[in-house]
Amino acid sequence: MPIKCDDTHFEIKCYDGSQFNVDLEKRSCTCRVWDLSGIPCKHAGSAILAQKWDPVDFVSDWYSAQLYKKVYGGAIFGTNSVSQWTQTLFIPPLPPNFGRGAGRPSKARKRGPEEPKKKKSKNSVKMFKQGWKVTCKKCGLTGHNTRSCDRRKKQGGQVDSILQRKRARSSNRQNNANTSQSSTSVDRPTMLPPNTEEGSTYSNEELQFRGPNCPEYQIPIVPSKAGPSPFEQLQHALGYKHSGGKRN
Repeated sequence: MPIKCDDTHFEIKCYDGSQFNVDLEKRSCTCRVWDLSGIPCKHAGSAILAQKWDPVDFVSDWYSAQLYKKVYGGAIFGTNSVSQWTQTLFIPPLPPNFGRGAGRPSKARKRGPEEPKKKKSKNSVKMFKQGWKVTCKKCGLTGHNTRSCDRRKKQGGQVDSILQRKRARSSNRQNNANTSQSSTSVDRPTMLPPNTEEGSTYSNEELQFRGPNCPEYQIPIVPSKAGPSPFEQLQHALGYKHSGGKRN
Protein backbone atom coordinates (compact mmCIF):
# COMPACT_ATOMS: atom_id res chain seq x y z
CA MET A 1 0.00 0.00 0.00
CA PRO A 2 1.65 3.29 -1.10
CA ILE A 3 1.73 6.23 1.30
CA LYS A 4 2.54 9.52 -0.42
CA CYS A 5 5.12 11.78 1.19
CA ASP A 6 5.32 14.26 -1.72
CA ASP A 7 5.10 14.07 -5.51
CA THR A 8 8.27 11.92 -5.87
CA HIS A 9 8.68 10.17 -2.51
CA PHE A 10 6.51 7.29 -1.32
CA GLU A 11 6.49 4.83 1.58
CA ILE A 12 5.37 1.38 0.54
CA LYS A 13 3.92 -1.02 3.16
CA CYS A 14 3.73 -4.70 2.24
CA TYR A 15 1.37 -7.37 3.55
CA ASP A 16 4.20 -9.18 5.36
CA GLY A 17 4.92 -6.07 7.46
CA SER A 18 8.01 -4.83 5.56
CA GLN A 19 8.36 -1.19 4.45
CA PHE A 20 10.34 0.38 1.57
CA ASN A 21 11.01 3.95 0.43
CA VAL A 22 10.71 4.85 -3.26
CA ASP A 23 12.24 7.94 -4.91
CA LEU A 24 10.74 8.49 -8.37
CA GLU A 25 13.03 11.41 -9.15
CA LYS A 26 16.24 9.43 -8.60
CA ARG A 27 14.60 6.20 -9.81
CA SER A 28 15.67 4.34 -6.72
CA CYS A 29 14.12 1.97 -4.17
CA THR A 30 15.50 0.68 -0.88
CA CYS A 31 15.04 -2.92 -2.07
CA ARG A 32 17.86 -2.21 -4.63
CA VAL A 33 16.10 -4.08 -7.46
CA TRP A 34 15.32 -0.93 -9.45
CA ASP A 35 18.85 0.41 -8.92
CA LEU A 36 20.53 -2.73 -10.25
CA SER A 37 18.26 -3.78 -13.10
CA GLY A 38 17.01 -0.40 -14.35
CA ILE A 39 13.43 -1.73 -14.44
CA PRO A 40 10.96 -0.48 -11.80
CA CYS A 41 10.33 -2.99 -9.02
CA LYS A 42 6.92 -3.82 -7.57
CA HIS A 43 7.27 -1.10 -4.94
CA ALA A 44 8.12 1.53 -7.56
CA GLY A 45 5.28 0.30 -9.76
CA SER A 46 2.84 0.77 -6.88
CA ALA A 47 4.04 4.37 -6.39
CA ILE A 48 3.92 5.12 -10.14
CA LEU A 49 0.39 3.78 -10.48
CA ALA A 50 -0.66 5.84 -7.44
CA GLN A 51 0.39 8.93 -9.40
CA LYS A 52 -1.44 7.57 -12.48
CA TRP A 53 1.75 7.60 -14.55
CA ASP A 54 3.02 5.04 -17.08
CA PRO A 55 5.68 2.62 -15.64
CA VAL A 56 7.31 2.30 -19.08
CA ASP A 57 8.49 5.89 -18.85
CA PHE A 58 10.59 4.99 -15.80
CA VAL A 59 12.52 2.15 -17.49
CA SER A 60 16.23 2.85 -18.09
CA ASP A 61 17.26 4.16 -21.51
CA TRP A 62 19.67 1.24 -21.92
CA TYR A 63 16.69 -0.94 -22.87
CA SER A 64 15.58 1.38 -25.70
CA ALA A 65 16.15 0.52 -29.37
CA GLN A 66 17.68 3.94 -30.14
CA LEU A 67 20.48 3.49 -27.57
CA TYR A 68 21.04 -0.14 -28.68
CA LYS A 69 21.61 1.02 -32.28
CA LYS A 70 23.90 3.79 -31.09
CA VAL A 71 26.08 1.34 -29.12
CA TYR A 72 26.54 -1.03 -32.05
CA GLY A 73 26.65 1.71 -34.67
CA GLY A 74 30.44 1.54 -34.98
CA ALA A 75 32.46 -1.22 -36.72
CA ILE A 76 33.81 -4.22 -34.84
CA PHE A 77 37.22 -5.06 -36.26
CA GLY A 78 38.54 -8.62 -36.41
CA THR A 79 41.61 -10.13 -34.67
CA ASN A 80 44.50 -12.31 -35.83
CA SER A 81 45.12 -15.92 -34.78
CA VAL A 82 47.29 -16.91 -31.83
CA SER A 83 50.29 -17.69 -34.04
CA GLN A 84 50.40 -14.05 -35.20
CA TRP A 85 50.34 -12.48 -31.78
CA THR A 86 53.36 -10.44 -30.73
CA GLN A 87 55.77 -12.30 -28.45
CA THR A 88 56.50 -10.78 -25.05
CA LEU A 89 59.15 -11.45 -22.40
CA PHE A 90 56.60 -12.32 -19.74
CA ILE A 91 56.04 -15.89 -18.54
CA PRO A 92 53.07 -17.36 -20.40
CA PRO A 93 50.14 -18.45 -18.21
CA LEU A 94 50.20 -22.16 -17.42
CA PRO A 95 47.40 -24.42 -16.21
CA PRO A 96 47.34 -25.17 -12.49
CA ASN A 97 49.26 -28.20 -11.28
CA PHE A 98 46.57 -30.47 -9.90
CA GLY A 99 48.03 -33.18 -7.69
CA ARG A 100 46.42 -36.50 -7.05
CA GLY A 101 44.08 -36.35 -4.09
CA ALA A 102 43.84 -38.82 -1.24
CA GLY A 103 41.67 -41.87 -1.69
CA ARG A 104 40.52 -43.83 -4.69
CA PRO A 105 39.58 -41.68 -7.70
CA SER A 106 35.92 -41.67 -8.59
CA LYS A 107 34.80 -43.37 -11.79
CA ALA A 108 31.58 -41.42 -12.30
CA ARG A 109 31.72 -37.83 -13.46
CA LYS A 110 30.40 -35.00 -11.33
CA ARG A 111 26.92 -34.00 -12.35
CA GLY A 112 25.62 -30.45 -12.29
CA PRO A 113 23.37 -29.13 -9.52
CA GLU A 114 20.31 -29.17 -11.80
CA GLU A 115 21.24 -32.35 -13.66
CA PRO A 116 19.08 -35.35 -12.68
CA LYS A 117 20.67 -38.46 -11.27
CA LYS A 118 21.18 -41.48 -13.46
CA LYS A 119 18.37 -43.99 -13.08
CA LYS A 120 18.98 -47.71 -13.12
CA SER A 121 17.41 -49.52 -16.02
CA LYS A 122 14.72 -52.07 -15.22
CA ASN A 123 16.25 -54.67 -17.55
CA SER A 124 19.64 -54.58 -15.88
CA VAL A 125 20.92 -57.91 -14.58
CA LYS A 126 22.68 -57.94 -11.22
CA MET A 127 25.81 -60.08 -11.17
CA PHE A 128 26.54 -62.12 -8.06
CA LYS A 129 29.87 -63.47 -6.89
CA GLN A 130 30.27 -67.09 -7.92
CA GLY A 131 31.19 -69.62 -5.25
CA TRP A 132 30.17 -67.39 -2.35
CA LYS A 133 28.06 -69.06 0.33
CA VAL A 134 26.56 -67.83 3.57
CA THR A 135 27.62 -69.77 6.67
CA CYS A 136 25.56 -69.82 9.85
CA LYS A 137 27.52 -69.07 13.02
CA LYS A 138 25.16 -71.08 15.22
CA CYS A 139 24.91 -74.45 13.52
CA GLY A 140 27.86 -74.18 11.11
CA LEU A 141 25.78 -75.07 8.03
CA THR A 142 25.81 -73.14 4.75
CA GLY A 143 22.87 -71.63 2.92
CA HIS A 144 21.45 -69.47 5.72
CA ASN A 145 22.51 -67.03 8.41
CA THR A 146 21.98 -66.77 12.16
CA ARG A 147 18.58 -65.06 11.93
CA SER A 148 17.02 -67.72 9.71
CA CYS A 149 18.56 -70.70 11.53
CA ASP A 150 16.04 -73.51 12.18
CA ARG A 151 17.87 -74.81 15.26
CA ARG A 152 17.67 -71.41 16.86
CA LYS A 153 13.92 -71.20 16.23
CA LYS A 154 13.26 -74.69 17.58
CA GLN A 155 15.30 -74.23 20.75
CA GLY A 156 13.97 -70.75 21.44
CA GLY A 157 17.08 -68.90 20.32
CA GLN A 158 19.48 -70.81 22.64
CA VAL A 159 22.00 -72.48 20.34
CA ASP A 160 25.67 -72.81 21.19
CA SER A 161 27.95 -70.93 18.88
CA ILE A 162 30.77 -72.53 16.92
CA LEU A 163 33.35 -71.05 19.30
CA GLN A 164 31.66 -72.63 22.32
CA ARG A 165 31.43 -75.99 20.61
CA LYS A 166 35.10 -75.82 19.62
CA ARG A 167 36.09 -75.07 23.21
CA ALA A 168 34.00 -78.01 24.43
CA ARG A 169 35.67 -80.32 21.91
CA SER A 170 39.16 -79.18 22.91
CA SER A 171 38.40 -79.70 26.62
CA ASN A 172 37.02 -83.20 25.93
CA ARG A 173 40.11 -84.10 23.91
CA GLN A 174 42.37 -82.88 26.71
CA ASN A 175 40.48 -84.92 29.31
CA ASN A 176 40.66 -88.03 27.13
CA ALA A 177 44.39 -87.51 26.64
CA ASN A 178 44.96 -87.19 30.39
CA THR A 179 43.01 -90.38 31.13
CA SER A 180 44.86 -92.31 28.44
CA GLN A 181 48.23 -91.15 29.77
CA SER A 182 47.34 -92.19 33.31
CA SER A 183 46.20 -95.65 32.15
CA THR A 184 49.27 -96.26 30.00
CA SER A 185 51.61 -95.12 32.78
CA VAL A 186 50.30 -97.92 35.05
CA ASP A 187 50.11 -100.77 32.56
CA ARG A 188 53.26 -99.96 30.61
CA PRO A 189 56.22 -102.20 31.48
CA THR A 190 59.15 -100.31 32.89
CA MET A 191 62.84 -101.01 33.09
CA LEU A 192 63.66 -102.95 36.31
CA PRO A 193 66.93 -102.80 38.20
CA PRO A 194 69.29 -105.76 37.90
CA ASN A 195 69.31 -108.68 40.35
CA THR A 196 70.45 -107.94 43.85
CA GLU A 197 73.46 -109.51 45.50
CA GLU A 198 71.27 -111.88 47.56
CA GLY A 199 70.09 -113.41 44.31
CA SER A 200 66.74 -113.75 42.64
CA THR A 201 64.66 -116.50 41.14
CA TYR A 202 64.11 -114.42 37.95
CA SER A 203 66.66 -113.53 35.32
CA ASN A 204 67.34 -109.99 34.20
CA GLU A 205 65.35 -110.47 30.98
CA GLU A 206 62.32 -111.70 32.92
CA LEU A 207 62.48 -108.86 35.39
CA GLN A 208 62.53 -106.32 32.57
CA PHE A 209 59.04 -107.29 31.38
CA ARG A 210 57.28 -108.46 34.54
CA GLY A 211 56.23 -104.94 35.49
CA PRO A 212 55.37 -103.59 38.94
CA ASN A 213 53.76 -106.89 40.09
CA CYS A 214 57.19 -108.47 40.45
CA PRO A 215 58.24 -108.67 44.16
CA GLU A 216 61.86 -107.90 43.26
CA TYR A 217 60.78 -104.66 41.62
CA GLN A 218 61.34 -101.69 43.89
CA ILE A 219 60.57 -98.11 42.90
CA PRO A 220 63.61 -95.94 43.66
CA ILE A 221 62.85 -93.30 46.28
CA VAL A 222 63.77 -89.79 45.18
CA PRO A 223 64.65 -87.45 48.05
CA SER A 224 62.34 -84.48 48.31
CA LYS A 225 65.12 -82.18 49.54
CA ALA A 226 67.83 -81.19 47.11
CA GLY A 227 71.39 -82.30 47.84
CA PRO A 228 74.34 -80.08 48.64
CA SER A 229 75.54 -77.66 46.04
CA PRO A 230 78.87 -78.18 44.25
CA PHE A 231 80.42 -75.39 46.32
CA GLU A 232 79.37 -77.09 49.59
CA GLN A 233 80.72 -80.42 48.35
CA LEU A 234 84.06 -78.76 47.56
CA GLN A 235 84.22 -77.20 51.04
CA HIS A 236 83.46 -80.56 52.66
CA ALA A 237 86.15 -82.28 50.60
CA LEU A 238 88.78 -79.70 51.54
CA GLY A 239 87.76 -79.78 55.21
CA TYR A 240 86.81 -76.13 55.55
CA LYS A 241 84.63 -74.97 58.41
CA HIS A 242 81.54 -72.93 57.56
CA SER A 243 82.34 -70.47 60.33
CA GLY A 244 85.70 -68.75 59.92
CA GLY A 245 86.80 -70.59 56.80
CA LYS A 246 89.79 -72.38 58.54
CA ARG A 247 91.02 -75.79 57.54
CA ASN A 248 90.91 -78.59 60.11
